[in-house]
Amino acid sequence: MNAIEKAKEQIAAKAYTARIVAEHESMMAGQEWKVTGAGWKPAAAVTITLTSPAGATVGVPVHAVADAKGQLNSAITPLEGTITGPYTLVATDPTDGSGPHTAAVNIFSQ
Repeated sequence: MNAIEKAKEQIAAKAYTARIVAEHESMMAGQEWKVTGAGWKPAAAVTITLTSPAGATVGVPVHAVADAKGQLNSAITPLEGTITGPYTLVATDPTDGSGPHTAAVNIFSQ
């Protein structure tokens, strides 16, 4: 197994064991990122936001609903022109107060 296949396998395993996981740890602003997760209550209405290092919300939050197994499968698109740097995906279920659960990501802007 080469390094790329091993990395893909690790990402796939992680995708449904953590509460929130971005498809890639780094990506260009304006491109859609697949966001997955697990451990939520079935049918949980989860809000996913992208936050700056200062904690400000960047762009529009995404709303996702967990499936019967408590898994999320959604996407988020950082706005074109988002400043290059480290950001955090934050997932919460405002109905029952679950979270916040976070994942570190890096955004690059052209």
